[in-house]
Amino acid sequence: MSISAENVKAVLQDFEEMKELAERIDFGPEFRTRAEEFLNYLSTSGLLPTLTFYYAKTEGKYSEIIGTLEGRNVGSDVNKRQLAYGIYLYFILKRIVTLGFLEGAQDPLNCFKKLAELDPFKLGLIFTQIIPYCEELTKICEATFKREER
Repeated sequence: MSISAENVKAVLQDFEEMKELAERIDFGPEFRTRAEEFLNYLSTSGLLPTLTFYYAKTEGKYSEIIGTLEGRNVGSDVNKRQLAYGIYLYFILKRIVTLGFLEGAQDPLNCFKKLAELDPFKLGLIFTQIIPYCEELTKICEATFKREER
């Protein structure tokens, strides 16, 4: 399978995992915005600062957000914006795991630590391999969700 086909397949799997929740809670527009912004942050700030920024925007509720995604925290007090930041971050970390650079996406602080310990060449490799995934996810979001009202 080509790398571009692999990225599309991964995006579709991740999107399917989130789609029902996005329809039920109606955070699709917020998720679309996070997807559109990610590549800009990535190019201006770099990989680790962008990931930690998205983590900060979950306001300490990353575990609750992943629980909501997995159907465990249905009555959670997580807002739509936190949900969008957290799920997008989870998808990126999960993709980095799939690419073989990390071992798990459940603990972002541990992921950040492991990424910070990588040599610059490997970080650059992650950067170039994550961009096509992000581009495909953005396309699917733009095709599926309305633009967020600001």
